[in-house]
Amino acid sequence: MHTYFDSHCHLAALNPDATVQDALNCGVGGMVLNSANMSDWGDVIRIASTHSCVYGAIGVHPWYIKNLPNDWDVRLEKALQENPKLILGEIGLDKYHDDMAAQIYVFTRQLEMAHQLKRGVVIHCVGMWGRVHEILRMHRNELPPFIVAHGYSGAVSDIAKFANEYNMYFSYGNRELSHGARSIARIIDTPRNRILVESDSAQPSDVIKVADKISLICDVSPSIFYENAVGVFNK
Repeated sequence: MHTYFDSHCHLAALNPDATVQDALNCGVGGMVLNSANMSDWGDVIRIASTHSCVYGAIGVHPWYIKNLPNDWDVRLEKALQENPKLILGEIGLDKYHDDMAAQIYVFTRQLEMAHQLKRGVVIHCVGMWGRVHEILRMHRNELPPFIVAHGYSGAVSDIAKFANEYNMYFSYGNRELSHGARSIARIIDTPRNRILVESDSAQPSDVIKVADKISLICDVSPSIFYENAVGVFNK
């Protein structure tokens, strides 16, 4: 049985196919390969279609909403319809980037699409969890089947609410491990069946060390994170 699953990684700049294959050879049994902007979609789709254990996530990241073509959502919906295994990601809100009104529009439009096509989403959120919660609450009858909070940094007190009301899972990586006691406490307080682990890098094999560290913190086998991920993404 596989032990490791990278719930959030990105394309390598050079030879992404080889990087993915190297991770699989190292014992990573699955991964979610996320796009950041439209130019990534083709490679993500191609690699995900080549490997049954690679899940592709395409969408528009809040950092890259400027200069979107007018038909960006039409193109996204078409790609998702043509590739039933794809999810939407990473999408979301970031307080440190401009044009929050446009970010909210693009994020909300993608949530609507995920609901219509019954696809899960991977959310990037920095400093805007209150607004994300508000948007999810407003669309509570039109939600994706599941949500993955990439690098979750929201309040511990919101974890149970997000999990129960929006079927949210919480993914953690090196950034969260390095942010001190408060961040470690957030990981410890996350229900074990809701924890995912991630490299958030172009080297998915990095997730092995991340999973081993978080398993020690939570006093569980790292295989539980693999089982959680397979249970989520196979939906």
